[in-house]
Amino acid sequence: MKNTIQMMTPYEILEINKYSSEEEIRNAYRKCLLKAHPDHGGSIEEFDSVRLAYIKVKNKHVKNRLLTVNMTVELDALELKYCQGETSSFIYDDTITFDVFVPNNTQFNDTVVINNILPNTILRIKFKEYNG
Repeated sequence: MKNTIQMMTPYEILEINKYSSEEEIRNAYRKCLLKAHPDHGGSIEEFDSVRLAYIKVKNKHVKNRLLTVNMTVELDALELKYCQGETSSFIYDDTITFDVFVPNNTQFNDTVVINNILPNTILRIKFKEYNG
């Protein structure tokens, strides 16, 4: 991965083109994420850039610099209770894991908003009651 990662497009970061299939995008993301991981010789900056590039490629219609990732999480009452006051992992698009602190007073239909979860990225997680 180049040292000038801030100047690269999301496609360049993931080493794909705009005509890549969903499978090619996902495979490239995983490959680049492993290369960029700090435990494998990468840096936090490179790691976060790969995560952000994947989100931008998956949301091609986003034109402005601030990106909002919306998630809905369905939990039962016991699962919500275990999340409250703890840092929990939530998975976006079956690919990207976000570790988020869930406030003690979080209830069903609440939305937790985390600014700058990645550079210029807002994460919004809405908690819904599971009715399965």
